[in-house]
Amino acid sequence: MQRTHDYTPYTEVAQLIEARFLPSSSNGLSQSAQALQQKILTSSVDIDYDIYATEFMERYWLRNFWKAVYFFEHEYHVPSAVKESVFSDEPFRVLVFGAGSAADTLALMTWINKHVPCANVSITLVDRSRRQLTFARRVIETAQPYFTSTTFSVSYVHAELAHWQPKARSADMVLMSHLLTENPDTVSYLLHLSYLALKSSGDVIIIERESDRVWDRARSILSNLGLSVYNIGTKKEPLEELSREGSQTSTTMSPQYVHAKLPEQKYFASLLARYFKSWRHQSVDLVSDVFTDHATYDDKPGVKAPMRGKRAIQHYWVENPLQQTNIQMEIQQVAYGPHQIMCMFGGDFDTPEHHVHIQGAMYFFIDQYTEKFDRLVENYKTKKTVHRY
Repeated sequence: MQRTHDYTPYTEVAQLIEARFLPSSSNGLSQSAQALQQKILTSSVDIDYDIYATEFMERYWLRNFWKAVYFFEHEYHVPSAVKESVFSDEPFRVLVFGAGSAADTLALMTWINKHVPCANVSITLVDRSRRQLTFARRVIETAQPYFTSTTFSVSYVHAELAHWQPKARSADMVLMSHLLTENPDTVSYLLHLSYLALKSSGDVIIIERESDRVWDRARSILSNLGLSVYNIGTKKEPLEELSREGSQTSTTMSPQYVHAKLPEQKYFASLLARYFKSWRHQSVDLVSDVFTDHATYDDKPGVKAPMRGKRAIQHYWVENPLQQTNIQMEIQQVAYGPHQIMCMFGGDFDTPEHHVHIQGAMYFFIDQYTEKFDRLVENYKTKKTVHRY
């Protein structure tokens, strides 16, 4: 049976904002908004949102709102931390990086109010544009009376994200909408900042256009931080539904989403990232730090006996990774169990005789008393080619 969706709450909130802030939307875009659109399409120059805040909101607010609605309504499930906030003094905490005029934030608030109406939610919006934050505050204050039973505590931070840091492990969700493409030089920093801010089981939500080039890079960075990464495209039928909900929305919009999630124990992700860092950096100290003293390492199961003990693993590291050069190795997919990590990996490296392409899977077993690996099973295939000098 096909799942049905009630868009009434979103439509009512969108109409509130449209009536208050977008009076020209029914008559087409203003000349200044059209000029902004042309500037975005034809120029790689950064948009000064303190100058173009009004025009940007007129052109893109409803479109970005419905893009976020699609993700939350069709591709996301209510996190347990939201449900737990109903019975706890601890709110569900959200950080919105590059919050703009709060289109995606208001979609999230409406979604939570619809599905967990008694939730307790704390939201911090961070943006470098003071004018956009002013719009964000006005938009949220306009809609807030609609949320009659949900408790939303909202704060606004005027800051350049490249020079601002959240408190570590302070957020259940980091939300970014159309931020990474506009800040290509700080993509890695912003994603590492997200990782720093997240609690265990926390989510990173990224919304961009389908045609943006940031996707592969963002997925790679998040995977190598140890997050489980889900790439989500849109489906035609729900978009057709949404296109009937707002005057500025059309099925021509092609949003794309990344949902990345930390495991229930954040240190699992840290252990995995440190293991691969030790490989890339050829560090015996780093690899020693992630294994227990009596760990086993089975790199050829069924072919030879596993290595036993940290000293044997260190010796293997000296004889193998330390003899490699030009190491390009990445985590490609990762999934977590109660005491296990399952990970797909791949990459390239050079030995004195060959260039080696490797593809495989690793299964890590974690000793939760020491919070280190006590067993690793590895399956892989290699393709070797002779160097041509």
